[in-house]
Amino acid sequence: MPQILQALPWAIDGGLRLPIVYNTSCYDSLDSLALMDGIVDIYLPDLKVWTPQRARRYLRMPGYPQVAQAAVTEMNRQVGPLRLGGDGLARRGLLVRHLVMPGMLEETREILRFVAAELGTGTYVDLMAQYHPAGLVGNNQRDGYHEIDRQLARDEYELAIRFAGELGLTRLDRRSQASGLQLPPAPAPAGTRWQPGRRTTTPTPRPPPAAFLVFAGSSQSPTVTASGQSPHTGSAQFGAAMGPTPIKILAFQIG
Repeated sequence: MPQILQALPWAIDGGLRLPIVYNTSCYDSLDSLALMDGIVDIYLPDLKVWTPQRARRYLRMPGYPQVAQAAVTEMNRQVGPLRLGGDGLARRGLLVRHLVMPGMLEETREILRFVAAELGTGTYVDLMAQYHPAGLVGNNQRDGYHEIDRQLARDEYELAIRFAGELGLTRLDRRSQASGLQLPPAPAPAGTRWQPGRRTTTPTPRPPPAAFLVFAGSSQSPTVTASGQSPHTGSAQFGAAMGPTPIKILAFQIG
């Protein structure tokens, strides 16, 4: 982080005029976030899980929920709700992302409740629906995380959207919603990989990570078991064993 901050003045002197976006797993220390106060324009944190039990199982970090809650609260203090320019591009603020996981709607509900109560109902939330089993999920080792070895179902995603509405969260990413409504209506059998128009039990190729960038990462990144890929913001990671892949973004359009 210090090296990135030292390099930014050179980039600005060289003509950089785009918003500075910080993408993170939200496992950041408050000390590292203090270094970015007044420098980062847009925070893009992933709120992954709510309970220590799930954090221990999937992130191998039982303390993740407490750290993430403190970190995202500080991000919100620094930049406030997401603000857009007349061209629809994000200029400054907080955009909270959450990957909705199969069979884990209680985690989603508690995270959304926290966002509404502590960050405000004006928070922009991207409820991502693109989870697919990968990494250690579904393998034949001692623990294949078989409870999440399936695609998210549309019924589950629609419940997540309903939770958000009941809590007063109305700034939801429309593209993620459109993606979620294309999911199969009911949970698929374990091991199924789904694409619009067909189902197969053969793993589908993972799309490449996003190619555009400012800087990304986390000062204390937990290891990661499964991942999701967003067509408009790059890679959203979840779990343990794939290793964090930072998303690198210069600017992006909302809506």
